[in-house]
Amino acid sequence: GNIEFIGRNDGQVKIHGYRIELSEIEHAISQIEGIKQVCVVTKSRQTDTGIAKIIVGYYVKDQDFLSLTSDVGQNALFQRLPEYMIPRSLIALDSFPLTI
Repeated sequence: GNIEFIGRNDGQVKIHGYRIELSEIEHAISQIEGIKQVCVVTKSRQTDTGIAKIIVGYYVKDQDFLSLTSDVGQNALFQRLPEYMIPRSLIALDSFPLTI
């Protein structure tokens, strides 16, 4: 007879006072030429003032694409997303781990 709230069912998160859809960030990054796959998540990070949420982006790139952390990649991100939606950490992977 008890109702238990275990979180949101969508990808909306609130970070630094902004409501952000993670899928919107994924879509914007996937539109950059040279990016094959993207996954954006939030992580908690311990700071001096407490625990803060940050946006972390994982991506798989073509071999010709340098990196999202390069000047070209950063310019492409800033053209597509407002500053508060740009992931704090961007991690390039060879491929995403898959389950059967």
